[in-house]
Amino acid sequence: MPDVNLPLPFDAYAGEESFVFVSYSHKDGHLVYSEIKALHDSGVRIWFDGGIDPGNEWPEDIAQALLKAKMFLVFITPSAVESKNVRDEINFAINNAKPFLAVYLQETQLPAGLALRMGGIQAIFKHRMIKENYNKKLLSTFSEVVVKEKRKTRIVMGSPESKNGRSNDETRLSWFAVLKLNSFIVWRYTITNGLDLIESIRTNGVKPKKIFFYVLLAVCISFMYLIGHLLNKIFDYLYGK
Repeated sequence: MPDVNLPLPFDAYAGEESFVFVSYSHKDGHLVYSEIKALHDSGVRIWFDGGIDPGNEWPEDIAQALLKAKMFLVFITPSAVESKNVRDEINFAINNAKPFLAVYLQETQLPAGLALRMGGIQAIFKHRMIKENYNKKLLSTFSEVVVKEKRKTRIVMGSPESKNGRSNDETRLSWFAVLKLNSFIVWRYTITNGLDLIESIRTNGVKPKKIFFYVLLAVCISFMYLIGHLLNKIFDYLYGK
């Protein structure tokens, strides 16, 4: 019997960004909902038939969602391969050359016709894998285009998240422009006066105070470059550059 009393794990994706279309048998809701909930929580945008409004025409909504989807994911079980709706969705996805992933939740013998159509389809056999390996392989399958960009989303110039109307790239360039300018000034000063120091040592002997001064300048230059490197790493972490 279909799991009609199961609450939906989340609202199906209804935006304009790339998403994954999920196909499954309603009899497998108790198996599938936990799977797609884990994907959803990991940042994958998911559309499943829980997103169809009650008054809409069912096949039309399915077809439109499939056409818009970036990727097709089907959960294979004995119930799924017996479902006409699941078979229709599989055929529609293959006919429209959708990137395709089949996840076998249970040991399943495909009907001959379905086996022929799915012969070259990428598949993950969950029932044969340990949980850690399964989760890693499943998430690695999805392209970044169907994963929500959270903190790594670039701030659009002039957006509310952007301070003073500046993008992250502009902020990064401003920091490094200042650091490099300061480093250049100190470096130029050190080189120019370092030549004077060498000449002074040749004519007047060693002056420890001057040597200490130039060593200190060299340390300052190295420190500024180190700060620049650390800032670069921080920007990489925060904004995913």
